[in-house]
Amino acid sequence: MKAVELLEGLRSNRGAEYLEDFQQRLEPYRDEAVVREFGARLDLQAAA
Repeated sequence: MKAVELLEGLRSNRGAEYLEDFQQRLEPYRDEAVVREFGARLDLQAAA
């Protein structure tokens, strides 16, 4: 979550790519509350 917060202020494609890769790696754990929360945070960031 800290990485998401830090990258929100940047206009870096590389940062977005890192977060997307990390989210894909979390896919096997998608039913875990913390993973759902992380995905929701990324969705909010993308909508902004």
